[in-house]
Amino acid sequence: MKKDTQLEKLANRIADLIVDLVERNDGPVTLAQIDREVPGFAKKEPPAWCQMYGHNGETFIWDGMTEAGNVALRKVMYGRRVAIQFVNKLPYIVEGCFIENEHWWPIVLLPARAA
Repeated sequence: MKKDTQLEKLANRIADLIVDLVERNDGPVTLAQIDREVPGFAKKEPPAWCQMYGHNGETFIWDGMTEAGNVALRKVMYGRRVAIQFVNKLPYIVEGCFIENEHWWPIVLLPARAA
């Protein structure tokens, strides 16, 4: 039970930092930028978490997250704290990030008022 409480607190903190970053930029924020700038979101060594999208479970939005980062991303996306825009890979390529996986579906996050 204590681990769940700690995970929830950390996820809430990370979610708040994600929303703050998106609102400060007042424009599209890639998950690569969140990966770089939000402490506690990313994790490069295993085990790492992946955010899937869709009914088939084969499309992924982002991987290499901490468990709390994954929970936080779900909170901001499905809690409608940010708006989601599906994009092509160009915003990520511009940032020097490219995931070679045919099941990757890139998104950017926008302030909730953009929805």
